[in-house]
Amino acid sequence: MTKKTLIRKSYYKNALSSPDGEKVIHDLIRRYGHFNSTTHVPNDPTSSAFNEGQRSVIVGILSHLHKRPSKVAEDYYNQKET
Repeated sequence: MTKKTLIRKSYYKNALSSPDGEKVIHDLIRRYGHFNSTTHVPNDPTSSAFNEGQRSVIVGILSHLHKRPSKVAEDYYNQKET
């Protein structure tokens, strides 16, 4: 991993590891994560690609934070139900 990548990852961690940062992550998952549903839209490849692009951004952010998307989404949905 390059020094530039490590620095970028530290920016993400510093910005999103606080309680407010966790709220931002949960909001992004709610709005763009598509973890609780499919990104596929029948007969609409453009919308499918758009949805997958949104999900991909969230996965990228979570990877910078060294968090598994499925675990973060599970925690979010469990928290939402309580």
